[in-house]
Amino acid sequence: MHNIDYPRYRQAKHITLIGAAVNLLLSIVKILFGWLGHSTALIADGIHSFSDLVTDFLVLYASKAGSHGPDADHPYGHERIETFATVALAAFLIMVGLGILVDSIREIMSSQYGKMPSIFVIVVAAASVVVNELLFYYTLRTAKRIESGLLRANAWHRRSDSFSSIVVLIGVIGTLLGVHFMDSLAAMIVALMIVKMGGQMAWQSIRELIDTGIDEQQKQKIIALITATPGVKAVHQMRSRTMGGKYFIDVHLQVDPRISVSEGHYIGDKAYLQLRQAFLNIKDITIHIDPEDDEETKPNINLPNREQIMTDLNKHCQNLPGWKNLLTTRLDYLAGKIYIQLVMPLSLLSKDLSGEEVQSQYCTVLANIETIAKISIVFQV
Repeated sequence: MHNIDYPRYRQAKHITLIGAAVNLLLSIVKILFGWLGHSTALIADGIHSFSDLVTDFLVLYASKAGSHGPDADHPYGHERIETFATVALAAFLIMVGLGILVDSIREIMSSQYGKMPSIFVIVVAAASVVVNELLFYYTLRTAKRIESGLLRANAWHRRSDSFSSIVVLIGVIGTLLGVHFMDSLAAMIVALMIVKMGGQMAWQSIRELIDTGIDEQQKQKIIALITATPGVKAVHQMRSRTMGGKYFIDVHLQVDPRISVSEGHYIGDKAYLQLRQAFLNIKDITIHIDPEDDEETKPNINLPNREQIMTDLNKHCQNLPGWKNLLTTRLDYLAGKIYIQLVMPLSLLSKDLSGEEVQSQYCTVLANIETIAKISIVFQV
């Protein structure tokens, strides 16, 4: 069963449906008046608006699919659907732009221009500028509010519609003033704008699909915040990626090697909460707690495990005082050596057996084991 972020999807759906209705109307009006008004540029702009209608439905589908929460098959969620849809949208725009560009170049090279554009073309192009600017601001505001990269791309697509209509205006006015190739030149410029916009959208989304990390400035801010967390000695092996405009962070925190596992976990939780509060676009953080910096080498990887160590200790220490009364054994793996702490009952000590004597006996017996750096005895009530 998928969990859907309904408030986010509803907002995306609302603005997208408004945009779709406007694009349908604009595409019909532009193509009709471009044909009636003898303007290749306005017809190209109308085709551009019709392509927007297609992309609006693509945005709508991707927004719904991308709003599904994590499930068994997609533990990181479905935001990549938005990213993939953005690549598809970008490819579609590039193809449309190239088609318009080829037709405009062919018209200019043949020097076969149509009839003079009518004044209605200017009115339609001007109205298109105003409508698309309003849609741009409304869509961009919604995209920022719900943090949708796909909706933000669609907002800038609206802005490109405004620019293309401005170019049409200039081209038609130029043609009416006697520069006959201006309408075709305007269509070429609109086509290049469409191709450029599609290329930028594709590049950003492809970077996300191949797990490009966050920018260096954001990375340093995150590291600084983690380092400021009480108990964190250093940060290393930080990795990041983006998905649907959200950050996913993996990071290793170095803490005091002598603290307990639970305290190290507590420090990690504190760092996690501070990051989530400071960076609202961070969706998930995986924190690994390290007792030392093991980024370059793993000095402890070949040391014996607890079972092996306890077997060796039992072999050497079974006849020593306190061994059969041993309460706990703590092992610290640091810098390629093992530090051992044995906890024994305080009742073991007497006038004839001091703590120093017990410590000395264990140190003497274990002195020849190279992997052991230090052994200490603690007596507990």
